[in-house]
Amino acid sequence: MTAALPATATMVADTGERRAARPAARLRLQGIDALRGFVMLVMLLDHLRETWFLHVPVPDPVDARVMLPALYLGRLAASLCAPVFVVLTGLSAYLFSTRHTLAETRAFLVKRGLVLMALDVFYLSELYWGVASPTIWLQVM
Repeated sequence: MTAALPATATMVADTGERRAARPAARLRLQGIDALRGFVMLVMLLDHLRETWFLHVPVPDPVDARVMLPALYLGRLAASLCAPVFVVLTGLSAYLFSTRHTLAETRAFLVKRGLVLMALDVFYLSELYWGVASPTIWLQVM
């Protein structure tokens, strides 16, 4: 005689082993993650461009008349990264709001914004103090 299974348990095929049922996992939209990753790679290449050409006199990287085509196109692609990040931020906030109440969404976004500003003030601004006098920049995030 077998014991009755609880309503939250399932039987694994052929072994009779009990396993607690798990709620359906939240699916991530892979297209959004892929676009975010691609944009981060483009930004990485743009920042590395400044390091690779540190000792080479490079004119204005967006002046197509005097710049190498590859550098010009790389800089042009990098200039599109910030708008893509802004769009993805708005899209992520919208997707978050579809699963939460308006009050929860507002609280989450305000807390997240305050954490990012605190990181900028207490961590990132101090990195610039070797370049400029102690200043709170509030520009990176």
